[in-house]
Amino acid sequence: MKSLDFQGTVALLRLYLKKDRIKRSIWMLTPALLAMSAYSSYINMFASAQELSEFVNESILNPVVAAIHGFILTKDIPGLVSWNIKTVSLIIAAIFNILTMTKTTRGEEENGRTDVLCSCVIGRQAQLAAASIICLCVNFLMGILLTLTMAAFGMDFTGSLGMGLLIAVGSSLFTAIAAVTSQLTPSRRGASSIAMAVFGVFYVISFFNNLTTNINISSYITPFRWFFILRPFDSNSLGILFAALLAVVSVFAAALKLSSVRDIGDGIIPHRAGKADAPAYLRNTWALSLRMHRGAFISWTVVLFIFALGIGSVDALVAEMLENVPALASWMSLFGEPEDAFLALMIFVMSLFAAAYGIIAALRVRAEESEQYVDALLSATTTRNSLMGSHAVFSVAGTVLIAFVIGIGVILGKAMSGGFSTGDWAALSAALYKLPAIWVTGGIVVLLIGLIPRFSTAISWSVFALFIGLQLFWEMGILPETAFLLSPFGHVYPTRPQTALTFIILTIVALALYTIGFTGFRKRDIQQ
Repeated sequence: MKSLDFQGTVALLRLYLKKDRIKRSIWMLTPALLAMSAYSSYINMFASAQELSEFVNESILNPVVAAIHGFILTKDIPGLVSWNIKTVSLIIAAIFNILTMTKTTRGEEENGRTDVLCSCVIGRQAQLAAASIICLCVNFLMGILLTLTMAAFGMDFTGSLGMGLLIAVGSSLFTAIAAVTSQLTPSRRGASSIAMAVFGVFYVISFFNNLTTNINISSYITPFRWFFILRPFDSNSLGILFAALLAVVSVFAAALKLSSVRDIGDGIIPHRAGKADAPAYLRNTWALSLRMHRGAFISWTVVLFIFALGIGSVDALVAEMLENVPALASWMSLFGEPEDAFLALMIFVMSLFAAAYGIIAALRVRAEESEQYVDALLSATTTRNSLMGSHAVFSVAGTVLIAFVIGIGVILGKAMSGGFSTGDWAALSAALYKLPAIWVTGGIVVLLIGLIPRFSTAISWSVFALFIGLQLFWEMGILPETAFLLSPFGHVYPTRPQTALTFIILTIVALALYTIGFTGFRKRDIQQ
């Protein structure tokens, strides 16, 4: 690799820094804002350390919160704040890093802009280097801001620094992963999907490990578990961060190597040659959308099926473990028998993932519109309703199939572990009962695409994050149940009875949202 390969990196940096300033600002400030919000919420809640300890034991010590966040290391304000923000900060930073890296590298190649740039005095690796520098600088500025914010609120500086470095290094690993996946496939969406799949694997590993306080080998693999090895505001074992930095450097080196051995516009994984002519039944918008969605749909379905299979197979073991912890056993009793309770909670969590797929599927039409592919389709015989419907159907019918697969996966997992009974078919009805809440989430996306397309992606994910936030804060006793019921998932939470009326009302709400979205899309101008 020659120095000329990086020629023009500074010029590209100036070019890319002029774009997406608002997005980078949100990305950079998010962990600090989360820390400020968490500190403000917790500091006035407790009159004594005893009250805080009781709050942790009674309100936070439950399987859903533990699986998402893990157990609290220190029962004080710094421990509570750092525990609260770590997972959400890493998730948001990971998504920003993956999308930014794949857009700036593979997306530029896919759109043909890289060919134009390389016709100037731009080295082969300049584009990858510029994108990496921007992401890494934002990550470490994000870590510095988080450190200074926590220290400004009186938290120990060493612990604050550990948290800042944890978020910065963990986020940088996702930057490096996205840099590698951008070399593997000629499609930006393919690169993003592979990186997101790795992100999902990391999260699933963390999810299962969070149910115990033990640190095993798999905890070193996923950034979502490094918090419990580092232990900020406790032992502050920074050694894990040095090992993580070596991993980041190694992955970036692999990305540069892969970039140097492929042609511009191609990936390490070659194009698959297709037929020159398509049969008549494939010459329509619906068939086109099926080909566009099938990869993501199959991936999400398979991953959630494996997840459900694992949940079903370990159900009896986890239920026994939870029964041995009095506080957890008391909390789980709200959901019924221990095994039924654990399954009900995990099916609810998986329904949130199904809703995330529904959002991605519905937003595909907006991505096609912003990339100016919709104009070509509408200039033919394609109608706006069929165009929107060909994508929106995956947020409805696609989620039905995913929910069905989740239920079947849990049942098969129970059968494989030898604990299956006829009563376990309730897992399938529990999974399908979540569908109206999932459809409402998808309906909100379609509504936004129809009425305010330019901001539909950002608002859609913000609303989804709000729904999850309402759930977590309600489970931690910070918000009343009436606040949680503002989310459609509040109405299908396992503690609430399954009623036909709830199912019907949420379905009607979802139908109204989709109808308004379709109407808005049919009447508005096509926008970039």
